[in-house]
Amino acid sequence: MSSSNTPNPATKTPFELMSSSNQPVAGDHPVFFYGALMHPMIVRRAIVTENPNLEVAPAILYKHTRLHITNEDYSALVPSKVASQIVPEGRLREEDTRVRGVLVKGFTKKDLERLDEAEGSKYSRETVHCTTLSQFMPLSSVHSRQVLGEPTSPSDSSATVIAYAYTWNAPIDQLSPQVWTFAGFLEENVYSWLRKIPPSDPENSCDFRQYDLVLGPVGGEGIILPVTLRGDGIVEAK
Repeated sequence: MSSSNTPNPATKTPFELMSSSNQPVAGDHPVFFYGALMHPMIVRRAIVTENPNLEVAPAILYKHTRLHITNEDYSALVPSKVASQIVPEGRLREEDTRVRGVLVKGFTKKDLERLDEAEGSKYSRETVHCTTLSQFMPLSSVHSRQVLGEPTSPSDSSATVIAYAYTWNAPIDQLSPQVWTFAGFLEENVYSWLRKIPPSDPENSCDFRQYDLVLGPVGGEGIILPVTLRGDGIVEAK
């Protein structure tokens, strides 16, 4: 009898399924965030850095798709060709093959090392080509609507930018055949993490609420936990 040594495709990573992958290269590249970290307040709290030079801009990443991870509420970024092997035929729409996110630039080497550690072994920092939707703005003072609202498509002033993105690098059988959306995250999973804020607050709306969140220790894009703020201003995970 002969046995087959052909591996199960479901146990492969997206990089094993693709003929080639982009590897991080030297250079001052921004980072593309596509999950819960799209919100400026979450980024400011999640990135533990004193770097005052961080800037943010809304952006789109084409030919990629966000998928749910089984039994989790955060997302995995994979090439759309890989997503088409997971999502039932006919269910992956054209709009699902472009990811609306944000670019953050100005990270130091130490900042990137912290991000690598936080994202964990299931994610790999790869280079991608993103299209900006507006000019970069200071992360320290930007309003959420400036990066999460309009525009949603490129303009004549848009530019293609080489950036880092934390893409899924674990077996694809851990992924759900359901496309992850930021709007769905707000509607279904964020309520236990929302902070009580005054009704008059300009960010007190369905799409632009503020969060009391901190990046969790187990890695992953958008893995965030409810937190409390101590009297001395230190944020602690519950």
